[in-house]
Amino acid sequence: MRNTRFVCAIALAALLMSPETAFADAYCGPAVITRSLAYSDGSVKIFAPWRGDFVTICNLKANWKGIDPQLCWSWYAKIDNAVSKGNKIGVYYGGAAPGDCATMLTYDYAPAPLYIELNP
Repeated sequence: MRNTRFVCAIALAALLMSPETAFADAYCGPAVITRSLAYSDGSVKIFAPWRGDFVTICNLKANWKGIDPQLCWSWYAKIDNAVSKGNKIGVYYGGAAPGDCATMLTYDYAPAPLYIELNP
């Protein structure tokens, strides 16, 4: 019994001391989105000022990286509303490191957002 506790204590210490890459979640924005695209395949893209290129947000026709088309329609309406009124949008990405907004992959290689926030 005593030997088991000792082994558990060593295993716990090793886990706590092991180097891991710590990921926080990245909030990109808020920024004015001046351009949005809806492709014939259903993909919705925005020109992300934090990246300086287009990033895919979701797909209106098919599940994209876990985002349901019904949710995508909601996000698409929010994005187009922001574009037409010059409002700011913030996009939250889970599992990304702070600062990844400026270097994230573009177009369909971009990560899927966890949420989109309209900042009137």
